[in-house]
Amino acid sequence: MEQALAQSAVVLERTYDTKANSQAMMEPFCTYTCFDKYGRLTVVSSTQVPFHVWRILSSALEMPEGEIRVIKPRIGGGFGAKQSVVSELFRLW
Repeated sequence: MEQALAQSAVVLERTYDTKANSQAMMEPFCTYTCFDKYGRLTVVSSTQVPFHVWRILSSALEMPEGEIRVIKPRIGGGFGAKQSVVSELFRLW
């Protein structure tokens, strides 16, 4: 690299600053749940890590893992930000 720079007619050395940016996925952090008639919990979540959701819910709700089903639909683009168990609060009455 040093040789190529030395042979170049023009070498520009500059520092560039960019504005802060954030990951932008196409869908919100969203989860909805329901119990079936046998008391098993079904969870549909936009997470990238369904097994973590499954394990954390089992512990938090003190339910056996076998009574929880986590469904992860196709998501538009998490870019790593959806590797968490985060959901926006929304309550349907």
